[in-house]
Amino acid sequence: MKIYWASVRKASDLCSTTTHALLEGLVRLGHEVVFLSPEPFQDTVAWTNTTLQQSSVKGFHALSLATSARKWLEQVEAHANQCIIIDWPLAPRLGPLLKKRGHRLVLMDRSPPADASVLGLLQWRHWKKAWRLVGQEVFSDGFVVSDMHLQFSSEYCKREKSIHILPAGVDTSLFSPKNRRINLDSPAFVYHGRLDKHRGVLALPMLIQRLRNIGKKATLTLIGEGNAMKQLNSIAREVEWLSVFPRMGRKRLAGILSEHDIGLLPMPESTVWKLASPLKRSEYLSSGLIVYGTDHPGHQISEGNRPYLKLVAQSNFHDECESWIESLRHENCVEINQMARAYAVEQLSWDFTVDLLEKILQKR
Repeated sequence: MKIYWASVRKASDLCSTTTHALLEGLVRLGHEVVFLSPEPFQDTVAWTNTTLQQSSVKGFHALSLATSARKWLEQVEAHANQCIIIDWPLAPRLGPLLKKRGHRLVLMDRSPPADASVLGLLQWRHWKKAWRLVGQEVFSDGFVVSDMHLQFSSEYCKREKSIHILPAGVDTSLFSPKNRRINLDSPAFVYHGRLDKHRGVLALPMLIQRLRNIGKKATLTLIGEGNAMKQLNSIAREVEWLSVFPRMGRKRLAGILSEHDIGLLPMPESTVWKLASPLKRSEYLSSGLIVYGTDHPGHQISEGNRPYLKLVAQSNFHDECESWIESLRHENCVEINQMARAYAVEQLSWDFTVDLLEKILQKR
């Protein structure tokens, strides 16, 4: 099958891991893939990369990308054995034009607008318009990341059956545990991802300081980039228990995660995080870590008792961690680590996500 994907993702984006994994999976299954984006992944020859032109003016990124993608894709003839995936920011401007040419189109939504600025509010209008095109005459199907995301999108899509969940997966061969036993007197915490203020990351040094105040020799490692970096680096210069690293390659990241005990999910209960399927949660579990975070639908795992996932109300994020750490003394932490790893292998591998994507793309 020939698959085209018009995307807003750049290879340098922290959020590009999912896109890369899906592309790899489709190629592995034998499909011919052409990826159009403002900054293609140059570390692979598995698929064809095409660079889209993007305006440097904020607010015109999506418009310029859609224009560039339209010019390129207008040269492609519609064929029964092909499909075009379009990221939602490009969908309203690109979808109707390509549909008129007879192409089968699907919508990809890995995250609604996350920007809290005035520009973000304008993006919500664009997002709603994209979903109103699904299940009608433009996009045959749309992809989301979670049950909550599906429910939210279905308010704007005329056919809920046209929406499919593609959760964030993990490379279980790369993210794997080391044979280490958690020391509850000196637990090693880690967070990786965007280091932005609206993600709650500034609460993490406070959490560790609280634990150290009661005698725990806790440490914290933060990995990523964002608008909280200046403050976090300032704190790190004053204390020995905080390490802040810039964004790094997946192999090095996997190695660092495996050297820690507890993965953190501090993102608050805002709309964008309630709809999410955080990649970091999958990578923590695959690395055999116990996960501690705020309690909302985006962080929850619905099925059964999960002792490796501790979620608390945002207002109790600091207070409950102290008693929770102590409660682990009565648990078999080695067994909990093994359960986390087993769940990731059985439920979170990218293979499951890619198989579902292929099934829908091949649908006639």
